[in-house]
Amino acid sequence: MKKTKTKKAGKAQDPAEALLLQQIPNIGESIADDLIGIGINNPTELKNRDPYLLYFQLCEHTKKIHDPCVLDVFISAVYFMEGKGSLPWWKFTNERKNNSQRIEEWIKRSGIDKKVNNNSSSNNNSKAVNILITEYDHRWPKVFEKESMKIMQAIGNKILKIEHIGSTAVIGLAAKPVCDIMASIDNFSINEELISPLRTIGYHYVPEYEANLPDRRFYHRGPSETCGLPNRHFHLHIVEKESAFWITHMLFRDYLRNHSQIAQEYAALKKELATSSGGNINNYCNGKSEFIKNVIALAKKEQADSIC
Repeated sequence: MKKTKTKKAGKAQDPAEALLLQQIPNIGESIADDLIGIGINNPTELKNRDPYLLYFQLCEHTKKIHDPCVLDVFISAVYFMEGKGSLPWWKFTNERKNNSQRIEEWIKRSGIDKKVNNNSSSNNNSKAVNILITEYDHRWPKVFEKESMKIMQAIGNKILKIEHIGSTAVIGLAAKPVCDIMASIDNFSINEELISPLRTIGYHYVPEYEANLPDRRFYHRGPSETCGLPNRHFHLHIVEKESAFWITHMLFRDYLRNHSQIAQEYAALKKELATSSGGNINNYCNGKSEFIKNVIALAKKEQADSIC
């Protein structure tokens, strides 16, 4: 019997072949990188592959449990490469859920969940909070409109654009009842001029977050705890015009607005994380990051296709 060579995980030898992966429906840059990381460098290598084994291999390679939507994308990619057609990745979610026992058995057998939990507990000292996810509130657009007018009255002469972002900006999407507002300015050199006028309308500047997010200046208004106090919390994200922060947040918001099924998948994920994270806000946010990254990749791809 002819032996087949086992490819070592790593970067693709041919960048052109790596780009071909992104031509498969549902595969953006991040998923392509994931596949390259486990030795899949060409679309033809996905034919007749078990997407579950690919997902398990990825989890082992990165030493973390990836969002299940990655598995949905793998299933859709194998489906496409076997000539069965092109379907959105979320069409495979029910199939994956029907095989949840296989995933749970692998996680238990591999012990990767214990490794991840041990690593999280040793590196995370976040205070436990009540992560409140509420169903969509039809008042949220008006809440944003009223609050944005206050902000414009205070610092409108410095602002170029102002937008409602985050989950409360997507009609029908369950969310933490916090209004996220993003405003663009020419450059951060004028941020010092914003602190005082924003303070007069109740916003407090929080520079501590800039170590991890240097492309944003963060302000908040409202009580420190969200439990039982919906629609009284406001996060203001000041960013430079046309920055990566601005572009990716707009792409994510607009993609969810235009793809209701994806928005509902996101809502389900947030509800699940609100329970499973044990009140650890870092675990909650980290649990969403891969889903968000994948959606942004799909939005960029959709945008590029529309230009062509």
